[in-house]
Amino acid sequence: MAASGSANEIAAAPGVAGRDWVELGRVLRPHGLDGGLLVALHSDDPANLLDSPTIALRAAPGTIPFRVESAESVGAGPGGRARVRLFLDGIDSRDRAVVWADAVVLVPPGALRALPEGEFYWRDLIGLEARSADGTSLGRVAEILATKAADVLLIRRDGRRDLLLPVVNGLILRLEREQGVLWLDPPDELVAEAER
Repeated sequence: MAASGSANEIAAAPGVAGRDWVELGRVLRPHGLDGGLLVALHSDDPANLLDSPTIALRAAPGTIPFRVESAESVGAGPGGRARVRLFLDGIDSRDRAVVWADAVVLVPPGALRALPEGEFYWRDLIGLEARSADGTSLGRVAEILATKAADVLLIRRDGRRDLLLPVVNGLILRLEREQGVLWLDPPDELVAEAER
């Protein structure tokens, strides 16, 4: 989930990689001399990237779709997040691969696997009203920032400072999709800090 655009808001020309594409991770660097890219995913499960026949990369050259030639899991990085070595049609040398270092990796939403009951993708949280356990409205989930330590929910609050909540065990109490509500148990000190 990301920098200038969120997982649901990708700036791109129509038909290239539009609003609904989903951010899965970032290119760390070229991997080898043959155009391979080392990708750090935002999750510990590489299945969505490994199964997708097409992806898009967003970086300085723009947001460009590519056909996936091959993808292979290369283990876990910091925090247990999956890493994948990715080969794309048209990127066949280290010189071409280096241009995409730090690029955002996107897949079409149709490439996402269905999740078991009770599980959800981060993108499903964007736009939901966030409420504390006592029912107090905290604002709306505007974005999810992927950091090395933990993902962070950015809660946008009308006329007040944004609330940043690291996603740690116990933060998310439940998701009521039909009502559009995400129930949270945020640390009191972070809520108080945002009120200043």
